[in-house]
Amino acid sequence: MTSNRIAEPGATPRRWGTLGRRGAVPLLALALAATPVMPAGAQSEVTSTASTQDDVRTIIPTGVRDEFAEGHARGYNAPCMGELQMLHNVRFTAPKWSSHRELAWSQDGSMLALTPEDDQGGTSSLIIVALADCSWRDLGTPDLAGLSWSPDGTEIATGNRVISATDGTHIRDLGYTGRDPAWHPDGDRIAYRGPEGIHVVAADGSTPPPGDLLIPWGSNPAWSPDGTRIAYSIGGRAAHAAADGTDQVVFDDTLWLPDRVTWSPEGERLLVRAEVFNFREYDKVFYDACVTLTLDGQVDPTKVSESECRDAAWRPAHEPDPTPEMTLVYLYRKVDPDAPPSWHNSDRQDLRHIELGHTWSPDLDPEAFLGFGVCGPGWAVQMDQVVRLVRHRVPLNIPFSYRDHAGQFRWSNTLGWGTVVQAARHHSLEYLIDVPDC
Repeated sequence: MTSNRIAEPGATPRRWGTLGRRGAVPLLALALAATPVMPAGAQSEVTSTASTQDDVRTIIPTGVRDEFAEGHARGYNAPCMGELQMLHNVRFTAPKWSSHRELAWSQDGSMLALTPEDDQGGTSSLIIVALADCSWRDLGTPDLAGLSWSPDGTEIATGNRVISATDGTHIRDLGYTGRDPAWHPDGDRIAYRGPEGIHVVAADGSTPPPGDLLIPWGSNPAWSPDGTRIAYSIGGRAAHAAADGTDQVVFDDTLWLPDRVTWSPEGERLLVRAEVFNFREYDKVFYDACVTLTLDGQVDPTKVSESECRDAAWRPAHEPDPTPEMTLVYLYRKVDPDAPPSWHNSDRQDLRHIELGHTWSPDLDPEAFLGFGVCGPGWAVQMDQVVRLVRHRVPLNIPFSYRDHAGQFRWSNTLGWGTVVQAARHHSLEYLIDVPDC
């Protein structure tokens, strides 16, 4: 494609009409809370006016997870990721990861580590995703046994060893026999699951094994963000205690066989993954559920996943995410194949390419647009030059669903409140790439 292809004859810019509801959404899902992370303003066609309404809460689109990361049998719902695909180095490519094993946030919330399975069910490598640009790197390092980041984000503890978070190289052994390490926010010690419960050792590997026994018969430890408490599972139930093991609070049998506990950023709630969730309020029993609880065991019904949740983690407190200039390219089927491409002639739009910076000549990969029945005439793309949109919050499709402040699911056909579309253009797909005949 050459740079002089600026406008196709008959192409018209987007008009923000209503596309309508595209399908039902389950009542109980791992919801995205509206979070005050981006000022809100009206989305417009061509404007550079910045909103001053900084106190207006931003609606975060589902399919572009922000404050949660969730793994399930079909893949991931997490920042930079959707079902079976990942936004790779700002281009839309799809490493074929079929299901989830484990995930963990860096303590500053800027990176996500995950250990997916490949198509054959074997363990894949350790993958590190940087949310600033959705780039990722493969660290290799098979035979992982839990994941926990050092506070400075340079190292990861897994099993009884520490590896580099940059390239996966082995740094040191911790000496014990156990798994599921949890690095304390102060950086000086690591809790882990040993043969008799939760032990604590020095993070530099200097403690003679097995270290100090903190929680007899406990497992799956997780330190609170301020390091004053530790959550864990014991006797088939979720629990938390003071950092020295005293003041234990064990939840009732609402959750059974929890194998993953993480903290909310403010340290006042827990996100628990359990084999069984007995949701008495709705008279239902869920299996492989991820549930949010207060520290006294009260269930938050707006943050419950019933969709074969394999693992989930709350994003830690973090600095504001950058909002780079981007050009977004969405693919859609025209409602009327014989009419020019336009917003009014657009069916559902699916994201196929992201380029940092504003351009009308993005470097498109044909493989990202073809396949899944994309052939012949009748297909078109919309290019949006946007600002004030966080890279990992780019909606994977339009319209997208979200949960409003009242906990109800809604649909939106914008790019999310706060985004400014400085310019937009439509083109027939065959104008940009060679489209095969059907």
